[in-house]
Amino acid sequence: MKHFSSRDRISSITIIAVMFTIFACKKDTSSLNNQSVSNDNLAFSFPSENKIRINQAVIVYDSSQIKDSIDFVLPTPNKYYEWEVMPNACDSITGNKGITGFIFHCSGTYSVTAKIYDSLTHNLIGTTDTLEINVTTDTLHPTQEIKPDDVLNIQTGITKIYSDTSLLPNEVNVYLNLLSTKTYDNYSPYLQFDYVSNINTNNYNYTFSDIRLDTYPIANVPYNATDKVNGWIDLKGLSYGVPANLSITWLGITYMGTITLLNENQYIFNWDNSGAVKMK
Repeated sequence: MKHFSSRDRISSITIIAVMFTIFACKKDTSSLNNQSVSNDNLAFSFPSENKIRINQAVIVYDSSQIKDSIDFVLPTPNKYYEWEVMPNACDSITGNKGITGFIFHCSGTYSVTAKIYDSLTHNLIGTTDTLEINVTTDTLHPTQEIKPDDVLNIQTGITKIYSDTSLLPNEVNVYLNLLSTKTYDNYSPYLQFDYVSNINTNNYNYTFSDIRLDTYPIANVPYNATDKVNGWIDLKGLSYGVPANLSITWLGITYMGTITLLNENQYIFNWDNSGAVKMK
């Protein structure tokens, strides 16, 4: 058995990598004598609003210093930030650069601000304004249960893989394009079907368990956003003219049928569409 996800899996996001990196710097809380300090402006990166759920990460950055895409990759290299959350209960801070993540484990209204220090001298060189974050009583979870009345719709077709020099396909597969009927919190492609596969000669078995948020604990969508879930499965290794067994377990019920690849352009599905898994 192996864990299997759809083909269009989300690649690693640089911002998430930055969020979970904890920088170690020595902090000196003494102010810079007889010199003025800057007053930078904070902004939200993920999500772009101040309304989030319990256990959801919100990314805050110094918009006065971080203005271009390269700045998000290498934020404020000569500065470090002493972040402060008020009230300072139930929160986690995940970095001390000019972009960092906050996760709140209790509902409430919080204020975020920071002092800015020179990385070499450790002198105070700036401050930021204050950003308000509203954490509701809802909780962000890494997975959502499949709704009991959901129907899995599957569109089928053929995919062909060619080499650079071949006129004939090196590989011919039948694909399953998956789509839920019901909607779930957040958006695709951040939402993915969670399932395991068990594949051997002429047998393709898939067991669906729940709906997964690939970017957890980040949900980079408006608070009340919902969407249907889509996914993709390639049935690889089919032999021409040989029926292969296909079984899909959805909401605890296993549905079975056969698929026969006739040639590189034709196939036959034998499937009963009276259940909660429908082929077309």
